Parts: sequence; C-alpha cells; structure tokens
Amino acid sequence: MVKQKTTEKFYIFFDVDGVLNCKADWASRFTVNSTCIRNFAVLKQELQKMYIPVFIITSTWRAGKGQNGENNAMQYNMLLKKLSEYGIEIFGSTPVSDKGRQREIEYYRKRFCENSEHYLVLDDDISLFERPEEMKLYITDYQMGLTEKDVKKIARIVR
Repeated sequence: MVKQKTTEKFYIFFDVDGVLNCKADWASRFTVNSTCIRNFAVLKQELQKMYIPVFIITSTWRAGKGQNGENNAMQYNMLLKKLSEYGIEIFGSTPVSDKGRQREIEYYRKRFCENSEHYLVLDDDISLFERPEEMKLYITDYQMGLTEKDVKKIARIVR
C-alpha cells in the first residue's frame, strides 16, 4: 500500500563523496557526478509523492574545508548551484564535531527535526557510524555513487 502524500517532512541526511560522486571522480578532488546528481533528483521526486523532502548535508564538504585542511568553499558553492539546477536545496547541515557522524546526525535530529523518526541517512562508509544498526542508514557503493537501483530501493524503504 502506497502512503498518501502528507505535509510531513522526511529528512535525508547525505554524504557527498561516494553518494553524489563515485570513486572514478576522486582523481579530481571535490567533484560531483552528473548521473549521481540526476539520481538524487529522482529520489527527491519519489519522496515528494509521500512527504516534503528536506536535505541535510553530513559530508566534510559542509565545513568549507576538506579532510586535509584545504579550502573547498568554492566547490561547496558549486555543489549548491548544481543541486539547485535540479530543484534541490540543502536545508541545513549537521554540526562539525569530533564525536563522529552518527552523533552529529542524532544531535541534529533531536534539535531540528519535527518528526525525528522520518529520516534516512545516505552514506558510503558504514565505519563512520558507531552503532549503524540504530540508524536508518542506506549505504551506497562508493565505486558507483547513488544509482537508479538505489533510488528504487530507497523509495520502497520509505513507503
């Protein structure tokens, strides 16, 4: 049975590397993959059939600095622009801390999500999560990024 669209929000917490790009893209730092972005837009369309999708970035891209301390503010702005071309707006970002991605997401959910149970985390690295079994987590294959097959599976999960 398909859920009827409501005015409820559904939060998508997402990483960039391994989700909106793939391993082949990593030769050039801070790039996004057009196919992955298009699939992300299709995911938004699927979610809109049931909810109001809200996108929260969890990636190191959110801080304006890369893992090696390099400035990526220009690339982050490029990401925002590319997503906006597909009608996707980043609503917020998880806090930057040394407590790990899972705790950053939990903190955000408790403080800012209207219904903290309506969410899904998209990431390619399960090792970033202390207790992955306690999260609604979808792991992409970093070699492929977000695929059409992933979008179909996610849509079934959300229904």
